[in-house]
Amino acid sequence: MGDLLWVARFILHRVCEDFGVIATCDPKPIPGNWDGADGHTDFSTKAMREENGLKYRGVHREAEQAAPSQHRIPRAVGQKGYFEDRHPSANCDLFAVTEALSHTCLLNETGDEPVQYKNEVD
Repeated sequence: MGDLLWVARFILHRVCEDFGVIATCDPKPIPGNWDGADGHTDFSTKAMREENGLKYRGVHREAEQAAPSQHRIPRAVGQKGYFEDRHPSANCDLFAVTEALSHTCLLNETGDEPVQYKNEVD
């Protein structure tokens, strides 16, 4: 997921060089109404895509408790499909976003667990 964004940003900057302009990846570079200019991330697992998958996992309830306006499940997906995380800004590091989603949604971590790194000495 992150690789495609990095390549797209590289191409954008390279093309801009040819035309003598500067591109920015800032989320809201000039004042104005920039609704929807964030790095919305659609996310699902195999279990979430099965019948009643979102209801079974409790994803909607957990997401709403965390930040009601930052998570949503599109009406079109019913009780199965994906949910949308609206936290990341447009200039986000998708590798960090993917890591956060993996730790919270797949590994059920809450952030209270101590981090153990491979090379860490006890």
